[in-house]
Amino acid sequence: MIYLAKIEKKHFIQPFEDTIPLKLNHKEILPGEVSYIDQHTLKITTPLEYELGQGVSIGGFDIGKNKYNLNELSITDYPVFEEAMIYKKEDE
Repeated sequence: MIYLAKIEKKHFIQPFEDTIPLKLNHKEILPGEVSYIDQHTLKITTPLEYELGQGVSIGGFDIGKNKYNLNELSITDYPVFEEAMIYKKEDE
């Protein structure tokens, strides 16, 4: 399955070329990978099924001026930012 996830508007994800891991609650690595779409949108490719509205959380570090180097995306029921979620499901 392919999903699009958005993060909140305060942070700006810095572009990355490779993929980053998909995790569960920042701990367990899940099957799949995460790709950069734009500064607020990520593409999740995974065999797992998720509902629209599923919360996500970014993992990485702030590099200043609300720019963020991302090194993981986590599926979570407790996102820090309410608007950070899977919002679209696409066919492969």
